Amino acid sequence: MISRREFIAATGAAVTVTSVSTSALSENAGAAPAGKSAQLFLPEDDLKPATFDRLPLEWHKNRAKVLRSLARFSIQTLALP
Repeated sequence: MISRREFIAATGAAVTVTSVSTSALSENAGAAPAGKSAQLFLPEDDLKPATFDRLPLEWHKNRAKVLRSLARFSIQTLALP
């Protein structure tokens, strides 16, 4: 059986090796060139923001009517689009 002292020594060695290899990887990785991250942004456009943020009241009323008509089937779960 492994002793507590041997376990702590082995764990310490493993942590040391892991931290040394991680720091070596981070030094070699370096920063990405600025041009690569600049490509992630979309170009400027002339689109205007939306003037509404909700569906019309009639849509909601029709949805409620459909759900009420489905209630007679005693559905337990329903996935709405």
